[in-house]
Amino acid sequence: MDVRPNHAVLDMCAAPGSKTAQILEALHANESEAIPDGLLIANDADQARSHMLVKQAKRLQSPCLMVTNHEAQQFPNIFFAPKGSLDASVLQFDRILADVPCSGDGTLRKNMPIWQTWTQGNGNALHRVQLPILLRGCSLLKVGGRIVYSTCSFNPLENEAVVAGALKVAGGALRLVDVSSELPQLVRRQGLSTWKVQSKSGEFYSKFADVPEAESVGLLPSMFPPENAAELNLDRCLRVYPFLQNTGGFFVAVLEKVASYGALDRIPGNEPNVELEATAEEKEETETKEATTVELDTSSINERKRSQDDDSNRSAKRTRTETEGSSEIVKYKSAAAWEGRESPFVFLNSDNQELMGMREFYGLDDSFPQEQFVVRSEKDNYRTVYFVSRAIKNVITASNSFRLNIVNTGIRIFTRSAGNDTGAECPFRLSNEGLATIGRYVSGKRVVQVPMSDIVTLLSIEYPKFTEFGEELQKKLTEMSMGSCIIKFDPTLEKNYTGSARSTILLPIWRAHVSVSLLLNKQERKSLMHRLTGEDLSIQGGLDNNAGGGSTEGESQKAAIAGETEPTTESVA
Repeated sequence: MDVRPNHAVLDMCAAPGSKTAQILEALHANESEAIPDGLLIANDADQARSHMLVKQAKRLQSPCLMVTNHEAQQFPNIFFAPKGSLDASVLQFDRILADVPCSGDGTLRKNMPIWQTWTQGNGNALHRVQLPILLRGCSLLKVGGRIVYSTCSFNPLENEAVVAGALKVAGGALRLVDVSSELPQLVRRQGLSTWKVQSKSGEFYSKFADVPEAESVGLLPSMFPPENAAELNLDRCLRVYPFLQNTGGFFVAVLEKVASYGALDRIPGNEPNVELEATAEEKEETETKEATTVELDTSSINERKRSQDDDSNRSAKRTRTETEGSSEIVKYKSAAAWEGRESPFVFLNSDNQELMGMREFYGLDDSFPQEQFVVRSEKDNYRTVYFVSRAIKNVITASNSFRLNIVNTGIRIFTRSAGNDTGAECPFRLSNEGLATIGRYVSGKRVVQVPMSDIVTLLSIEYPKFTEFGEELQKKLTEMSMGSCIIKFDPTLEKNYTGSARSTILLPIWRAHVSVSLLLNKQERKSLMHRLTGEDLSIQGGLDNNAGGGSTEGESQKAAIAGETEPTTESVA
């Protein structure tokens, strides 16, 4: 896909999220930039799988990710407000991945049920879903952009036939990219130019014109090999067979958009208006319908198509209003989350008093974006402050963003401290989830560089007192005011270091009166200890005896404060 940090990327059928994670890693490839200019919208049609996708992607802690819940072939057009800072008036993507629903017969070595359930009708039915998905992706793609179409199937009706159908409908606006020189160690075969289509009665046909009317039920012209297969360069598609390198079976086609295709490409790039948007929506709907009905009966129901999408979810609406302090609010009911409850996105103004207090306490650098903090409540007693990239904010505040069924976006940066009387100057503590993004912008007054010995103490003792650390850390903790701060460990500065972790590690701690608490749960502690030392962790103070996942950040903080006078030996989970 050749994803770069400044690209806008759409993963049309993203769950369970392994490919999404790889795209996110590519967006963050430039380690000197904590917040890339690009974005990734990871979409899936299945509600439950959308939540699985969130869990998978959350571990990468990116402010550039948005998870949505739509049928891929019906992904909405998103128009930016006239006052938006982006050049284009409509959201289009530099890269799109269409890893479409398929019969999965390429996985038959590990997926035993396929041996009992496979029929030739599977591919015939899925072809009706796959081609509209690819066509929709091509419409959402920028001119000059790439879309990767892939399946884990051998069936040419799900593969070359779909690609050929899209090339035919696009009328020269798309071309297959020759990627034969990419990934030279991957053994592959060329795409097919000829194949036969089997009818329900078991007969095989090479041309749709040869199919008797009685045999044509369920068959479409787009399923058959095109007469101009050589001109389409179908041999540029990639086929990966299990016997080549002991893998699963895959099909991949890389297409580039070389000319305008669809109504979105004809929209002027300056100051869109409602009339223009409505016109574009009409054209897009008409063109999509015409394009697909040439080859497909789009009203037919695919027996294998996901059926969990609730029509009522499509009526979910959001409204944008202005509240005191000029915070921008976007209300919506997500199709795949929040169980129908209002979950607004409220962007905090830079002059918000609590936000100003956080910036002052943590000494946030002025270069850190101040207008991309968002909360999920209209009330003032919000518990968590999230952060999104500029590109994601532009999508959320787009003029018709109510059309997006957003499941999740943003990373947690600050969390309101447990209890009302913590004694800290700032009521918000740093969240581990957001340290990779905000850590480099926090002032040195709340960041402490520590050696390996102090890290081991933090990991192995539940509530270590200042006196249990080295002299340098003792001094800094004594001089520091009560509240949240960051522990920084650089493995490259350690002599005789043998751990597997090689990059700088940032950890959130709570500095209480005479002790500290590492705001990580038991599993995170154990994992980190093993990466640093290769040893199993035994935590003193009772946390290791917890049969669950360990204490949360808030519970660790409360226990640290409560345990100042008499250290606890009980589980805090």
